[in-house]
Formats: sequence, structure tokens, C-alpha cells
Amino acid sequence: MYSEYMDFDSRSKEAFNIAQLGAVLARGQEYLLRLPFDSNGADVLAYNPATLKTRPIQVKARVTISEKYLNRGLFIAFPNWSGETGTRQDWYLLPHDELVGILGAEKLDERDGYSARRLSKKQKADLKNFMIGSIDLKG
Repeated sequence: MYSEYMDFDSRSKEAFNIAQLGAVLARGQEYLLRLPFDSNGADVLAYNPATLKTRPIQVKARVTISEKYLNRGLFIAFPNWSGETGTRQDWYLLPHDELVGILGAEKLDERDGYSARRLSKKQKADLKNFMIGSIDLKG
């Protein structure tokens, strides 16, 4: 599945990832509202009807931090592809500024911030409390 996903264009990847994130969040009774345009960095809003709380989320195809998302109260959601054949997406969701603290603010100095296709073992361990669910895409 991962190789097929890599053949998608950027808009198709974004739509796919938003759908997958929505499925994971729905398991916890939280729902996604897709915004018609990027609003203060957010692609979607996650709404929890039990708490009446809404979280603005930037959905990424990989772990990403950037100066342009700092100090906005923005959450970052991203999958990490895993499984023997790359058929599982492990989804992470956390405040962007907290992710910067975990990955290291010095990574913001890299051109356009920091992005990695897959999490390292250390990053996975550091982010384990922010994994919100997995989707197995075996077909």
C-alpha cells in the first residue's frame, strides 16, 4: 500500500490522510470538519461533542515541524508507516509546539523546518503517548 500511496499526487495524499485521520478520531467520538481553505495553518478542525472542544489541526504526510506553525495553538497530525510491508499507518496527534520541544528546536533552523519520512526508534519512544491509533491497510 505504501508504494501505491507514494504514487499519489500531493492533493490525493492530503485527501487520503485526512480520511484516515478522520477514521481514527471517530473511534474516540471526535469528528473532523474539513476547512475549505487553510485557516491560520489548520487544514481541519477536530470536534468533540462530549466536551464541546475544537482543535485546529495541520495534517501532514510525515512528521513535520516548521517556524510558520509556531505559537498558533495548532496541532499536528501525521502517520508513520509501519508493518512488515508498509501497510499500517500509526497516527500521531499533538500540539505543534510540543512536537518542536520533543524533536528539538534546533531542527527549526534547517531549511523550511524539519520533516522525516519515518520516525526513528527514539522518536517513536518519545512520541508514544501521542499515538492515537493505527489503520491496517492490507487489502
